[in-house]
This record gives sequence, structure tokens and C-alpha cells, in this order.
Amino acid sequence: EQSHCVGLTEIVEDVSEFPMSCSSWNLAAVNNNPFEYWVSSSDTRYDDLMNAVQEFVSDKNRDVPVGHIFTDEMFADLIHEMEGAEIGSIDRLRWHWTRDYKNRLAIAGFLKDKTIGTKRLTSMPDRITNTINLLDGTLCCRPSPISAYQEASISSIQL
Repeated sequence: EQSHCVGLTEIVEDVSEFPMSCSSWNLAAVNNNPFEYWVSSSDTRYDDLMNAVQEFVSDKNRDVPVGHIFTDEMFADLIHEMEGAEIGSIDRLRWHWTRDYKNRLAIAGFLKDKTIGTKRLTSMPDRITNTINLLDGTLCCRPSPISAYQEASISSIQL
């Protein structure tokens, strides 16, 4: 039994032969982030994974400063790339990084910060760069646990 209904009208012309009931709060979502939507599945590994992610983000004892994940060395590499691309306001970015963002707790102070969510400071760049449709019809996926990237191992955040 198939549990999805995406693209059904592209497979058959008359969908009236396939009665179904479904409920969703965001059926037309453009994201392919597997952690953004929790669906019902008969695969217990899926539920185990989603429960483990939920437990992780709920455990205040596991939260660490952003600067422990995205290090000053990584930030310096980013600044170098931005300078090479002639992107402006680098001094402002450096000020915000050193005085605010690197010291925030990654989950409580960044992922759960409603002002970051409201400004879409993380979701919009992800939406734009997660999966890119190329002119030849193929996909280019950004190396990320939340994209369809499969070209190489991403077992480390180091380049």
C-alpha cells in the first residue's frame, strides 16, 4: 500500500478510481528536510530516529555554544571566502559573531530563537541551496544531512 499522494495526477489521469483520505498541515511544502515533517511510518527505525532527534533537542544538558560547532577557524574561512566574493558588511558580521552568535547555545539560543525563525535566517538559505535543479535536468545537492546529497561521506563537518 502506498502512503503518499504526491504526483498521483501525473501517473494516472482519472484519480477517482483511487479513493484516499489524507491530512496534512503543509502538503505543498518545498523543503526536503526530513526533520521538518514527522509522518506516520510502519518502519520503527524512522520513529526511533525522530524520537532521538526530539530527545536531543529537548535535552538542555546536551546544548553547547554555537562556537563549539562552527569554530573560529571555520568562521575565518567563511570570512576569507566572503572577502574573495567582495561581500560587504564583513565587519558587522564579525562583530555579531564574536559578541553574540558564537556564544549562544546552539539549540536554545539559535535553533529555537523565534527572531531567527521570523527573519528566516536559516530556513531561506537552506531552501534556496538545499537542492538545485540544473539546466540538464539533474540535481545538485548541497552536502548536508537534510538534503539528498549522496556523492561522498559527510560523517564530519570538516572540509
